[in-house]
This record gives sequence, C-alpha cells and structure tokens, in this order.
Amino acid sequence: MSTYKIKQGDTLSGIASQHGLNYKDIAKWNNISDPNRIQAGATLNLSAPQQQSTAPKAPSQPTSPTSTPKTSSQPNQGGQTTTLLGQINELINKP
Repeated sequence: MSTYKIKQGDTLSGIASQHGLNYKDIAKWNNISDPNRIQAGATLNLSAPQQQSTAPKAPSQPTSPTSTPKTSSQPNQGGQTTTLLGQINELINKP
C-alpha cells in the first residue's frame, strides 16, 4: 500500500494530481469527511484498502471423505470381477 506524508501547504487535490489519483478516492480511503481540511504530518493511504473477503476460504489441505463409497462387484463376461465404476467406464468406452 502506497502512502504519502502530508506537508505544510499540501492540498488533497494537489496530492491526488501528483499521484494520478482522484482526491475523492483518497478522502474515502482515509475517512476524510472534509477534503479541504488535512493536517500536515498526517500520513495518507494512496490506494484502496484491501477488501476482506466474506466468502469462506477453501481448506488448505484436501479433505478426505469420512467413509469409503460403497461399490458393487459383479463378474463380467470374462469371469473377472468389476466394480460399478468399471462397468460404467466399459459402457462409455464401447465402440
């Protein structure tokens, strides 16, 4: 975050102009209700504050299911046992 220390004689619009910003944005970012009244020696934030996300964060570690999914096994045409997922894959990949 970029900052600026106000000097004697500075104006908010002058500071904004020097940094390619709008004085209204600087006033908002710094909770300045009267842009004509700034205090020499005070420090201004020259960028918007970081937004706090209200969305829940994704877990940092992948989570595993609490139980193992149940599968059914059946012998296929060759007498081998396949799972339901294997049967689905066979159907999808049939020419």
